[in-house]
Amino acid sequence: MDIKNSKDTDIISSLVDFVNPSSKETFVDVRFMSESGVLDFFVLMGPTLKSAVKQYVSLTGVHGLPQVSN
Repeated sequence: MDIKNSKDTDIISSLVDFVNPSSKETFVDVRFMSESGVLDFFVLMGPTLKSAVKQYVSLTGVHGLPQVSN
């Protein structure tokens, strides 16, 4: 998996920003590769962490904690 943030700049993008400073957009490029063929993934689009955790729990269910040993 490769992730590249828009803040990662090289010489070409620096020149474009110099010529056209209004072209600044925030984006993230992500590339997924799988050597075994099938790749399943879920994107949880919660506006907050709490919302994303609720979505994750609805997807996977609630799991109990292990017992505390004395």
